[in-house]
Amino acid sequence: MDILNQSWADPLASTKKFFSREILYRLSKLLSPSTYEIVLEGDLDLFNKTNDQPDIVIYQRKQNFTPVIAIELSTKARFLDDSIKAMNQFNIYGLKEFLIYNLDEDQWYSISGKNTVFGKTDTSNVLQVPLGIYNSSIH
Repeated sequence: MDILNQSWADPLASTKKFFSREILYRLSKLLSPSTYEIVLEGDLDLFNKTNDQPDIVIYQRKQNFTPVIAIELSTKARFLDDSIKAMNQFNIYGLKEFLIYNLDEDQWYSISGKNTVFGKTDTSNVLQVPLGIYNSSIH
């Protein structure tokens, strides 16, 4: 990890990039590529390039690449701001689920369905895959 932190200017950015790629890789092993497309820093609105880009976006292929899940990696210090931004994106873009991974706490948070707050989780409600498997990668 020290080599990665030296190769990118911002240590937090390098950590987020590293774990975003790790999560993408593991999800790609668990999800059907004919059903889902997993993209780093994907657009939630494919026709508006000025929109926010979560760290990972999962699109549903059979619905014209509609974004269904977004994942943001956060820290304890940024969690409140990130969760407010994620809640707005969840509502604006009609996502089925928004996941936030708090790097400092090794904890996943999810909002899905008609929920109005993020709750701790270890499984994606929409994908029905365990999320806790990424925690062991951090230490």
